[in-house]
Amino acid sequence: MKTERGVSVLELIVALAIGGVLTLMALPYLQRYMALRDMRQTARLLGADLRLTQQYAVTQNQTFRLQYTAASAQYTLLRTSDATVFKVVAVPSSVAITTTFPSNWADFASTGAPVQSGTFCLTEGTSNMKVDVQPATGRVQIAEVAACP
Repeated sequence: MKTERGVSVLELIVALAIGGVLTLMALPYLQRYMALRDMRQTARLLGADLRLTQQYAVTQNQTFRLQYTAASAQYTLLRTSDATVFKVVAVPSSVAITTTFPSNWADFASTGAPVQSGTFCLTEGTSNMKVDVQPATGRVQIAEVAACP
């Protein structure tokens, strides 16, 4: 009696077809996950850069600004006295940012306190995250929210 080893071509084609169907079924979920990951990562980076702006203001004893520009989908960290740019960050195209700050920027005085408190709200599809700058202290808080303010 002859014992056959290995896999036939037909079995291989069936296995590949099943794998392809499963991949196609998972693709929309993977794309959604990646978009949410981008939003969360952008919110954390924005929060860290707000803290960095505050730190620059204190260590250099000058007013610093984090300015969001919607037209170019980026934000810039700069010194207000001479407009020296310290950092430019591009926002992923899947993430939209709105803000309650006047003129889309957050200024920190040389004491580290915000000139005005406010919120940056990040939206991707139906998911939202807010990055709050608290009055007086300048504390930055990041949270997932049902709706943007």
